[in-house]
Amino acid sequence: MMNRIGNTAGNGSRFLGLVLSVTAILAVGCTGHVDLGGAVSRPDPISDDRELASQTTNLAKVKAPLVSSLAIDENFLYFIAGGAPAQPLPLWRCRKSDCWDTLTIVASHYGDRASSHHLSLNAGRLGSAGLLCDAPGCENRIGGPFEIWDESFGYWFDRDLGFIYRCELADCRTGTVAHPLLKRTLVASRAEPRDFNLADEQLYWVDGIEGTMRTKVDGSTPAERLTLGNVTAWTSSRAGLQLAGDVTVIDIELDGPYIYAALRFRNQNANQVLGCDSCAPGIAVARWQRSAAGAPREWVLMNDADVTDLIHLRVFGGEVIWGTANGNLWSCVADHCSVSKRQIGVDDATSKVIPKTIALPSVEWQFVAVDEQAIFWLSVPCDPEVLECSQSWTLKRTPRIAL
Repeated sequence: MMNRIGNTAGNGSRFLGLVLSVTAILAVGCTGHVDLGGAVSRPDPISDDRELASQTTNLAKVKAPLVSSLAIDENFLYFIAGGAPAQPLPLWRCRKSDCWDTLTIVASHYGDRASSHHLSLNAGRLGSAGLLCDAPGCENRIGGPFEIWDESFGYWFDRDLGFIYRCELADCRTGTVAHPLLKRTLVASRAEPRDFNLADEQLYWVDGIEGTMRTKVDGSTPAERLTLGNVTAWTSSRAGLQLAGDVTVIDIELDGPYIYAALRFRNQNANQVLGCDSCAPGIAVARWQRSAAGAPREWVLMNDADVTDLIHLRVFGGEVIWGTANGNLWSCVADHCSVSKRQIGVDDATSKVIPKTIALPSVEWQFVAVDEQAIFWLSVPCDPEVLECSQSWTLKRTPRIAL
């Protein structure tokens, strides 16, 4: 089982303030009929030829200044939409098979609006901006904006110290308030994480300097760095600023036995880092068998115009999904990406909302969720150069490629 979430906590003092002041005050129980109040409406039909070709359908239109990333489980799709000053943020849920007819508010909360754009679901729990509760109805709520969690532990990053900590959820709160700083254990130090993944008792993250990192979830082993070479190799030695200057890890994904990475090669020195004689400056997607030392690296897509300005990556069940800076959303089958590549649609919200000044966008800005049947995503028309975005978002569904 693999889980993923982004960095939402900020620095350590802000995190402690969020936790101890109990910023999440919820009103739950809005099941059944709900007055949608104009925040959501029936969508317009698909008109773009590329979206028609990919069999994309519109599920709902959302009018709000703030919409969160999408969370997904076996039956439901979840998102936060709202943002009016001094108003609670509604947590919306719909059944994936008939989203419009089942769209309802299951909870609302007064939370940290700056980080409420991120919503994630791991180990059966929804989490966002000081809220952690059980899906699908948001029951058994506790505070504490953990950056990722599993069945037993919550994990977070203390930016002031540069440390990653964890705390046992059952022993990490008093009443409904989490106090993770009181009973924390160290998982990794000297970190600059941007987002987290959990798989096979390992915690993975993208480090702002070191690239792709991992360590045991209990911190019993030193943090290791994926060397990015032509075979799978992890090392506890530090890469330092040299790696950041030559190769940038834009995004990572775990899927099956593989770890995928979208890479930007800044100069010809990248060839030495990558063990590659033909890696011209640009962007490429590669994968490694993360637990098979010495297994050969595989290039998924490189020297391709459609990944030239890639800024985010998703992988699920062997299908690779990426968005580009101009708002185009693409997917392909990893085993034969160049021949299976297709454009899913336009105005991808992830690409449009990420400011151009952010070199390494965090996962909280990614508005794509995937399951065995479909890719769910948000689109929003806007000018990405000046970020004058419309407040009218459209929730869309695109069938996955048959593998």
